[in-house]
Amino acid sequence: MAVLRTVIGFATAGYFVQVSLVHEFMPPRRRGMLTGVVSAITTGGLLLGSFSGAYLIPGIGWRWTFALGALPALVALAGAAFIPESARWLSLHGKPEAARKSVAWALGEARFDGELDVPPPSPHDRWRHIFAFPRQVVTSTLVNLGLMTGYYGIVLWAPMLLAQVQLISSGDAAKVMIAFSVAGIGSRLLAARLADRVGRRRTGGYFALAAAVATLLAGLTGNGIFLPASLFWLPLLVAFVFADGGFSVCALYSTEIWPSRLRGSGSGYAGLTGSVGKILGPVGLAVIVGSGNIVSPAATTSAVVPAFSFLAVCLLVCGVTYLSLGVEARGRSLESIDRSLAGESAPRLEDAHE
Repeated sequence: MAVLRTVIGFATAGYFVQVSLVHEFMPPRRRGMLTGVVSAITTGGLLLGSFSGAYLIPGIGWRWTFALGALPALVALAGAAFIPESARWLSLHGKPEAARKSVAWALGEARFDGELDVPPPSPHDRWRHIFAFPRQVVTSTLVNLGLMTGYYGIVLWAPMLLAQVQLISSGDAAKVMIAFSVAGIGSRLLAARLADRVGRRRTGGYFALAAAVATLLAGLTGNGIFLPASLFWLPLLVAFVFADGGFSVCALYSTEIWPSRLRGSGSGYAGLTGSVGKILGPVGLAVIVGSGNIVSPAATTSAVVPAFSFLAVCLLVCGVTYLSLGVEARGRSLESIDRSLAGESAPRLEDAHE
């Protein structure tokens, strides 16, 4: 079972691949919002998982619940069968006619005879070539590492601490987390909309900073320092919502900053650093509480302040990276990004309206 679960973990890397596919079919002015929709649907899947754990497992057991969890894979298979490769990828691999068919499919037309504004064929690149773009490597590393460490640390401890601090049952704590997840869907859509309106750097940066402040206040409230412990859920909700909204911008940013020939490798690397953050969250919490269990360290109210301070610092790193080093791609076509990364002319104003 552990081996199969590892296979599932590898398969979830497809999230960044599907974000890349969405980007390469969408005009610049809609790229952020559509990424937010993909991200919100992902949250919907996590919400269904929480719902299954709270309501299905007690009735039908974990085996049948696992079986039902495999059904959405049929949707992915249907997508693989009917959605074509992007015109950019096909052009890069010397398949212009297939690229035209892909554009026609995206436009809902029988054929497309216009001029293709896509990259010319290029030699096969290896993934390590992403390191020729150090700013993209550094920012995607720190953004994903900081956000994922902070977010998954919050998610790991929130249900247990809600039960301990609010004096409610674990079942009720799970239901509270379901409500948090519903709010997170709205936050992801809002962040995506703001990313198209005010930019990726500012939206991602301020969402991460807000999550960092709320996380610190949640830790102080858990011990009754900032607010009464009975209000612990309030700053925790704010931290969760802003961190959750940051996912939309993180996926958007980590995918569009790379040249087309390396977009899959670059976004995959970003996803890898995020996965490292999912490990660092529990490990960091385990070190802080002195727990020998680095997978699920026991949440204790005595450790809530230092633990949440650690998570807040991780989110702070994410926010500061966006605002100080981040690459802004709002309103820019993927072709203009390719040109700028190739050292060619600066992007034209009309690129924002393609």
